[in-house]
Amino acid sequence: MKRNALTIAALALLASATLAVALSPATAQAQTITGKTYTTYNVPSGTHDVTYSGCTFKGGNSSTAVLTLNHACYNLTFSNCTIASGAWNGITLNVSKGNIHDITFTGCHILAQGRMGIECTQRPASNTVGYKNIKVINTVIEPSGEEAMSFDGGYFAANSLIDGVTINGSDNKANPAYSGAIEINGPTHFTVQNTKIYACRKNALNLEGPKGVNGALVFKNDTIDYSIRKESYATDSSTARLTELQNVKGAVFSGCKFVLGNAWNAGYWTNSSNINMSTSTISGHTPNGRSMWSLSGCSSNTMPKQL
Repeated sequence: MKRNALTIAALALLASATLAVALSPATAQAQTITGKTYTTYNVPSGTHDVTYSGCTFKGGNSSTAVLTLNHACYNLTFSNCTIASGAWNGITLNVSKGNIHDITFTGCHILAQGRMGIECTQRPASNTVGYKNIKVINTVIEPSGEEAMSFDGGYFAANSLIDGVTINGSDNKANPAYSGAIEINGPTHFTVQNTKIYACRKNALNLEGPKGVNGALVFKNDTIDYSIRKESYATDSSTARLTELQNVKGAVFSGCKFVLGNAWNAGYWTNSSNINMSTSTISGHTPNGRSMWSLSGCSSNTMPKQL
């Protein structure tokens, strides 16, 4: 009888603990919002553990994104959402002191924007705090007037992922102020994989820093193909490069495919070192007399195999 009583008591404690976990604040407050339309939407401060599924975001104006995250929020997922065309950015994440983190966009469609498809900034830029775990997965981005995707911040803006994204062009106007299908300006431990970039007016990859530090940038199984153009403006054959690197150290390009098409050349690099592209390939040829790579102040780099 005593043993049975102890067993019953133990089971009661286990049931109580299980119920407490089930009703914990994080779980209790999780929610999914389905099929709703938002206009010039700014995610409210303190929002967390929310999934926006099959929602449409529209609106924006000349200085405001269609969808803005600039207040503290975390653990948000935007799944199979549409970001309609706007005059400025499609999505703006403006982070202060790392107060926005763990944000995922998956299966979304970002239509052409006047400026950028996605812009993520840490303001002020910091080497002690920053956004983390921003993920863009299986998303299609149509050609915008300037950069398709821009990630800016200091060393601790880290651990972000671009995976399975299709970028149908960028810099789709005569004189873009900012250019690059993907800009990574300072963030570290950043992975871009299984991603396709079609011909842009200017550069495909615009990578910078952090100066003197291995930024742990990883590019895996990506394709940059400037032989296929889907945007309205032609590639600028006098300035467009597949890659532009400034003060980049230790980036690894594994199994990537570069197709030169009508780009000026494959890369314009300054003060960049220990870049490993040994398992990647490049096809296409520059006109006679033009170098495939323009390198200044660079060392210990392994270039891709020429097909």
